[in-house]
Amino acid sequence: MVRPKYLQMEERKLDARGTFDISFYVQMVSEDPMSKLDNKIITNDCTMDDEGRFFVLTGANNGGKTTYTRAIGIIQVFAQAGLYVPCTHCEISPVDYIYTHFPKEEEVGLNTSRFTQECKQFKVTLDNCTSHSLLLLNESIQSTTPTECVYIATELVKCFRCIGVRGIYATHLLELARSLDKINSDVEGDTKLVSIVTTVDTTANNRRLYKITRAEPQEFGYARSIYEKFGVSFEEVQKRQKAEQQ
Repeated sequence: MVRPKYLQMEERKLDARGTFDISFYVQMVSEDPMSKLDNKIITNDCTMDDEGRFFVLTGANNGGKTTYTRAIGIIQVFAQAGLYVPCTHCEISPVDYIYTHFPKEEEVGLNTSRFTQECKQFKVTLDNCTSHSLLLLNESIQSTTPTECVYIATELVKCFRCIGVRGIYATHLLELARSLDKINSDVEGDTKLVSIVTTVDTTANNRRLYKITRAEPQEFGYARSIYEKFGVSFEEVQKRQKAEQQ
């Protein structure tokens, strides 16, 4: 933990190094108070400035996207509460609002589908957020057709650039991440959109490294390795069916 250095709100910056999700840390300690967490708690950096203020985060399933997104939000909350923050170094501009979107389960009733609720929430967010706000999205706009998801998410990201909000959008929408350069070119705004990814060690059975880097989106999310890990296999089902028929 470190005492943050406070920057002017107008600078709209964050320079956080060695960050970690303290809520995940507390969970790990609660489960096994005596264990060493050096190899389980992976730290990352986050820099929001003129070279990139809004990040579209893609990558491997279970690769740390949600944990990273949550960690940045906690840093902002702790800093503005006058607390030490879970980093080794932190320079931070205050924000006027923090908007989050971590999808909930669908409610029961008319006009309560997940997509409907997302649209309502984004209406409120876009009507109120400013260039001094922080926006954290986790798997938003995933509940309609793939084509419509990409279209709507792209329109939202255009709005974020136009407004100047800074933040992170963790998503599996690779098409969105690939289109960021074009959006930066086509849409006027001073919040540069940047692609960041979770990393995977492809030489070690797709082992998740939980490190976040600035890079172009990767073609595969490595969901297949999770699928196979739990023994969900057509070949195994086929063998069992044949054995039962003999």
